[in-house]
Amino acid sequence: MTANNSSDETNRRLQRLEEGQAGTNRRLDKLEAGQEELRAGQEELRAGQDELRAGQEELRGRMDRVEYAVQALRDDIGPLKASHTRDSALRVSYRICEDLGLDEVSILDRNDLPPIHRKDECGGALRG
Repeated sequence: MTANNSSDETNRRLQRLEEGQAGTNRRLDKLEAGQEELRAGQEELRAGQDELRAGQEELRGRMDRVEYAVQALRDDIGPLKASHTRDSALRVSYRICEDLGLDEVSILDRNDLPPIHRKDECGGALRG
């Protein structure tokens, strides 16, 4: 009977070992399934990151174009502001001269002379 008891005990131990291995195999299967889900999630995340990077590059390109356009506007506005300031100062230069007690002197170029000459012919606007 001892041999029989020993054989039964061995069989029970083997059965428990097989049950333990089966449980371990189930856990490993669950782990592998979880790893596959994780890999799939990582791939989805990578795809999302790639899409985000592409969107950022497109946005950077747009911002560069906007920045270039704004700089072009600034470059165009500078001379316009200077011209406006000059014209405004010329319009009120007589007042500035009066306030400072100075005589106003105008420097004429060729383009300014024909209209003055015509005024002289038409009514003597230059005669004192």
